[in-house]
Amino acid sequence: MNKERKLSFMSNKKVLLLFIFIIFIVMMAIFLSSFFSDYSRISLFKNKKEIFNVSDLSINDLTYMSTEKDVKKEFGKPKSIDKKNINGLKYQVYNYDGFKITLKEFYETYKISKVEVTSNKVSVSGNIKVGTRIIKVMNKFRVSNKKNRYIYNNYASSALEDETITDNIYYGKRTKTTVEYVNRDKILTNIDTPNNIAKLIINYKHGRVTKIVWSYDIQ
Repeated sequence: MNKERKLSFMSNKKVLLLFIFIIFIVMMAIFLSSFFSDYSRISLFKNKKEIFNVSDLSINDLTYMSTEKDVKKEFGKPKSIDKKNINGLKYQVYNYDGFKITLKEFYETYKISKVEVTSNKVSVSGNIKVGTRIIKVMNKFRVSNKKNRYIYNNYASSALEDETITDNIYYGKRTKTTVEYVNRDKILTNIDTPNNIAKLIINYKHGRVTKIVWSYDIQ
Protein backbone atom coordinates (compact mmCIF):
# COMPACT_ATOMS: atom_id res chain seq x y z
CA MET A 1 0.00 0.00 0.00
CA ASN A 2 2.77 2.39 0.92
CA LYS A 3 4.50 1.50 -2.31
CA GLU A 4 1.39 2.32 -4.34
CA ARG A 5 1.02 5.65 -2.53
CA LYS A 6 4.65 6.45 -3.19
CA LEU A 7 4.24 5.67 -6.91
CA SER A 8 1.07 7.78 -7.04
CA PHE A 9 2.84 10.66 -5.30
CA MET A 10 5.77 10.44 -7.71
CA SER A 11 3.39 10.41 -10.68
CA ASN A 12 1.46 13.45 -9.40
CA LYS A 13 4.74 15.25 -8.78
CA LYS A 14 5.84 14.63 -12.37
CA VAL A 15 2.52 15.95 -13.68
CA LEU A 16 2.84 19.04 -11.50
CA LEU A 17 6.41 19.67 -12.65
CA LEU A 18 5.36 19.22 -16.28
CA PHE A 19 2.50 21.69 -15.77
CA ILE A 20 4.86 24.24 -14.18
CA PHE A 21 7.32 23.77 -17.04
CA ILE A 22 4.61 24.38 -19.66
CA ILE A 23 3.46 27.53 -17.85
CA PHE A 24 7.08 28.73 -17.73
CA ILE A 25 7.54 28.17 -21.48
CA VAL A 26 4.31 30.06 -22.28
CA MET A 27 5.29 33.00 -20.04
CA MET A 28 8.75 33.18 -21.61
CA ALA A 29 7.21 33.15 -25.09
CA ILE A 30 4.94 36.07 -24.15
CA PHE A 31 7.86 37.98 -22.61
CA LEU A 32 10.17 37.45 -25.58
CA SER A 33 7.47 38.36 -28.08
CA SER A 34 7.56 41.94 -26.76
CA PHE A 35 11.17 42.19 -27.98
CA PHE A 36 10.44 41.01 -31.51
CA SER A 37 6.86 42.13 -32.20
CA ASP A 38 6.27 44.08 -35.39
CA TYR A 39 4.26 46.94 -33.91
CA SER A 40 3.72 48.31 -37.41
CA ARG A 41 1.28 45.44 -37.95
CA ILE A 42 -0.18 44.94 -34.51
CA SER A 43 -3.97 44.98 -34.25
CA LEU A 44 -5.55 48.08 -32.71
CA PHE A 45 -9.07 48.78 -31.50
CA LYS A 46 -11.10 51.43 -33.30
CA ASN A 47 -11.95 54.52 -31.28
CA LYS A 48 -13.40 58.01 -31.73
CA LYS A 49 -10.58 60.04 -30.20
CA GLU A 50 -9.45 63.28 -31.82
CA ILE A 51 -6.68 63.18 -34.40
CA PHE A 52 -3.30 64.72 -33.59
CA ASN A 53 -3.03 68.49 -34.16
CA VAL A 54 -0.98 71.50 -33.07
CA SER A 55 -2.79 71.70 -29.73
CA ASP A 56 -1.11 68.42 -28.74
CA LEU A 57 2.37 69.96 -28.90
CA SER A 58 3.29 70.27 -25.24
CA ILE A 59 6.05 69.54 -22.74
CA ASN A 60 4.91 69.45 -19.13
CA ASP A 61 2.74 72.58 -18.75
CA LEU A 62 4.30 74.38 -21.71
CA THR A 63 3.01 74.34 -25.28
CA TYR A 64 3.94 75.42 -28.77
CA MET A 65 4.50 79.22 -28.70
CA SER A 66 5.31 79.34 -24.98
CA THR A 67 7.95 82.05 -24.45
CA GLU A 68 11.59 81.79 -23.39
CA LYS A 69 10.51 83.30 -20.06
CA ASP A 70 8.00 80.46 -19.61
CA VAL A 71 10.72 77.89 -20.39
CA LYS A 72 13.12 79.27 -17.78
CA LYS A 73 10.33 79.46 -15.21
CA GLU A 74 9.38 75.81 -15.82
CA PHE A 75 12.85 74.26 -16.19
CA GLY A 76 15.32 76.83 -14.92
CA LYS A 77 18.46 78.02 -16.64
CA PRO A 78 19.57 75.69 -19.47
CA LYS A 79 22.97 73.97 -19.36
CA SER A 80 23.83 75.69 -22.63
CA ILE A 81 22.24 77.65 -25.46
CA ASP A 82 22.97 77.08 -29.14
CA LYS A 83 22.11 79.86 -31.60
CA LYS A 84 21.19 79.13 -35.21
CA ASN A 85 20.23 81.13 -38.28
CA ILE A 86 18.35 79.11 -40.92
CA ASN A 87 17.06 80.79 -44.08
CA GLY A 88 17.14 84.14 -42.34
CA LEU A 89 15.20 82.85 -39.30
CA LYS A 90 16.82 82.95 -35.86
CA TYR A 91 16.58 80.05 -33.41
CA GLN A 92 17.86 79.36 -29.91
CA VAL A 93 18.24 75.79 -28.63
CA TYR A 94 18.01 75.41 -24.85
CA ASN A 95 19.88 72.27 -23.78
CA TYR A 96 18.80 70.49 -20.57
CA ASP A 97 19.61 67.05 -19.17
CA GLY A 98 17.58 64.59 -21.24
CA PHE A 99 15.78 67.13 -23.44
CA LYS A 100 16.22 70.26 -25.50
CA ILE A 101 13.84 72.99 -26.56
CA THR A 102 14.14 75.00 -29.76
CA LEU A 103 12.75 78.53 -29.68
CA LYS A 104 12.08 80.59 -32.80
CA GLU A 105 12.40 84.36 -32.96
CA PHE A 106 8.97 85.97 -32.86
CA TYR A 107 9.13 89.76 -33.00
CA GLU A 108 10.96 90.81 -29.81
CA THR A 109 11.05 87.43 -28.10
CA TYR A 110 11.61 83.72 -28.75
CA LYS A 111 8.89 81.07 -28.60
CA ILE A 112 8.89 77.26 -28.56
CA SER A 113 8.72 75.61 -31.98
CA LYS A 114 10.42 72.25 -31.36
CA VAL A 115 11.09 69.80 -28.53
CA GLU A 116 13.36 66.73 -28.37
CA VAL A 117 13.17 64.38 -25.38
CA THR A 118 15.31 61.35 -24.47
CA SER A 119 14.60 61.23 -20.72
CA ASN A 120 11.55 60.33 -18.64
CA LYS A 121 11.95 63.52 -16.60
CA VAL A 122 9.28 65.29 -18.66
CA SER A 123 5.98 64.37 -20.29
CA VAL A 124 5.04 65.26 -23.84
CA SER A 125 1.65 65.69 -25.52
CA GLY A 126 -0.22 65.15 -22.27
CA ASN A 127 1.04 61.87 -20.87
CA ILE A 128 3.68 60.43 -23.20
CA LYS A 129 7.07 59.80 -21.62
CA VAL A 130 10.23 57.96 -22.51
CA GLY A 131 9.49 54.43 -21.27
CA THR A 132 5.75 54.60 -22.10
CA ARG A 133 4.46 51.49 -23.88
CA ILE A 134 4.16 52.20 -27.61
CA ILE A 135 0.71 50.56 -27.72
CA LYS A 136 -0.55 53.26 -25.35
CA VAL A 137 0.87 55.92 -27.67
CA MET A 138 -0.77 54.40 -30.75
CA ASN A 139 -4.13 54.34 -29.00
CA LYS A 140 -3.84 57.96 -27.83
CA PHE A 141 -5.24 59.45 -31.03
CA ARG A 142 -7.98 58.23 -33.32
CA VAL A 143 -7.59 54.69 -34.62
CA SER A 144 -9.51 53.97 -37.82
CA ASN A 145 -7.60 50.94 -39.09
CA LYS A 146 -7.34 47.82 -36.99
CA LYS A 147 -4.30 46.43 -38.78
CA ASN A 148 -2.44 48.74 -41.11
CA ARG A 149 0.72 50.86 -41.25
CA TYR A 150 -1.54 53.90 -41.09
CA ILE A 151 -3.24 54.28 -37.73
CA TYR A 152 -5.49 56.80 -39.46
CA ASN A 153 -5.15 59.11 -42.48
CA ASN A 154 -6.95 61.22 -45.05
CA TYR A 155 -3.90 61.16 -47.36
CA ALA A 156 -0.76 59.05 -47.63
CA SER A 157 2.46 60.65 -46.38
CA SER A 158 3.59 61.17 -50.00
CA ALA A 159 0.87 63.84 -50.34
CA LEU A 160 3.13 66.26 -48.46
CA GLU A 161 5.33 66.39 -51.56
CA ASP A 162 2.42 66.92 -53.96
CA GLU A 163 2.11 70.65 -54.67
CA THR A 164 -1.35 70.20 -56.20
CA ILE A 165 -2.86 69.12 -52.86
CA THR A 166 -3.89 72.16 -50.84
CA ASP A 167 -6.17 70.38 -48.36
CA ASN A 168 -5.40 69.86 -44.71
CA ILE A 169 -3.31 66.65 -44.62
CA TYR A 170 -3.21 64.44 -41.55
CA TYR A 171 -2.14 60.92 -40.71
CA GLY A 172 -0.75 58.62 -38.05
CA LYS A 173 1.84 56.19 -39.41
CA ARG A 174 3.83 53.41 -37.80
CA THR A 175 6.93 51.42 -38.67
CA LYS A 176 9.01 48.89 -36.75
CA THR A 177 10.91 51.67 -34.97
CA THR A 178 8.75 54.83 -35.07
CA VAL A 179 5.25 56.19 -34.76
CA GLU A 180 4.72 59.45 -36.64
CA TYR A 181 1.78 61.83 -36.42
CA VAL A 182 1.49 64.68 -38.94
CA ASN A 183 -1.05 67.45 -39.46
CA ARG A 184 -0.37 70.00 -42.21
CA ASP A 185 -2.45 73.15 -42.36
CA LYS A 186 -4.60 73.79 -45.39
CA ILE A 187 -2.69 75.86 -47.96
CA LEU A 188 -4.23 79.23 -48.71
CA THR A 189 -3.27 79.81 -52.34
CA ASN A 190 -4.02 83.52 -52.28
CA ILE A 191 -1.75 84.21 -49.30
CA ASP A 192 2.04 83.86 -49.29
CA THR A 193 2.53 81.90 -46.06
CA PRO A 194 4.66 78.87 -45.17
CA ASN A 195 3.07 75.41 -45.20
CA ASN A 196 3.02 74.84 -41.46
CA ILE A 197 3.27 71.19 -40.46
CA ALA A 198 2.76 69.88 -36.95
CA LYS A 199 4.78 66.70 -36.33
CA LEU A 200 5.05 64.28 -33.44
CA ILE A 201 7.62 61.53 -33.97
CA ILE A 202 8.10 58.79 -31.37
CA ASN A 203 10.98 56.32 -31.55
CA TYR A 204 10.62 53.04 -29.70
CA LYS A 205 12.50 49.84 -28.97
CA HIS A 206 11.34 46.61 -27.34
CA GLY A 207 7.81 48.05 -27.21
CA ARG A 208 8.67 51.20 -25.23
CA VAL A 209 9.31 54.83 -26.16
CA THR A 210 12.99 55.84 -26.40
CA LYS A 211 12.77 59.32 -27.94
CA ILE A 212 10.09 61.95 -28.63
CA VAL A 213 10.33 64.88 -31.06
CA TRP A 214 7.63 67.40 -31.92
CA SER A 215 7.75 70.53 -34.04
CA TYR A 216 5.66 73.13 -35.86
CA ASP A 217 6.47 76.02 -38.17
CA ILE A 218 10.19 75.29 -38.25
CA GLN A 219 12.71 75.21 -41.11
